[in-house]
Amino acid sequence: MHFLRFSTFLIFFSAIGTLSAQSVASLQLHNLVSQHIAVGFEQSIGDYFSAKLTLGFTPIRTIPGSQIARSLILNDPDNNNFGNNGTYVKFAATPELRGYLGKKGAPGGFYLNVFGRYAYHKMTIPYSIPFNQETIDTESGLRLQIFGVGVGLGAQFLIADERIALDFYAGGGASYAPLKLEIVDESLTDAGYEALFDALSEELKVNLSPDDLPAFLTNRGLSVRAPLVLPLLRAGLGIGFVIGSR
Repeated sequence: MHFLRFSTFLIFFSAIGTLSAQSVASLQLHNLVSQHIAVGFEQSIGDYFSAKLTLGFTPIRTIPGSQIARSLILNDPDNNNFGNNGTYVKFAATPELRGYLGKKGAPGGFYLNVFGRYAYHKMTIPYSIPFNQETIDTESGLRLQIFGVGVGLGAQFLIADERIALDFYAGGGASYAPLKLEIVDESLTDAGYEALFDALSEELKVNLSPDDLPAFLTNRGLSVRAPLVLPLLRAGLGIGFVIGSR
């Protein structure tokens, strides 16, 4: 919630910066390869600074790399539930402040920036686990939220009478990512809970017990949570249309 408030404030602040300044509406080209649609709006603030917000969304699709995961994790290339019925969705928001280094100022030329990052990933995977000559049919939901900050650099070239913008950028930082894994089975009992861990241990070829993970039973089944601290890397290419004049 705080991140969304900050993003809203950033857009409002940039919008009132100056009515005569240029703005850039852009599309991030590199994200299209992974079926992720990301659009951005950059507003100049004064002569050498700008504020930008990029919003991205991945429509519901099959899980990226599901064929590899099905083979390596489940050790069962014929488990069609994992590959065919598993779904993935993503939302991301990236606010940033840029300082342009050239004589012409914002929004063209080389720049340094500081940015924030919020991303939400969700995977839903129905699958079956063989155990004691029976089959446990269940569904797991993996949810990962990423909160990060970083710094970077880039270059935005204005071409075609300064109406088209080509933006190249890269950067890095750190992020906090609370991971949540849910194995959904509303009828799961304590005995079933133990059996599920046994089945997972046997399937993954590891010695796993309920005491090894911060797991607990909920009204939806089994929930496992793990806070992660991850590096945050960012790079890409965007193309945009320039609005207004310097």
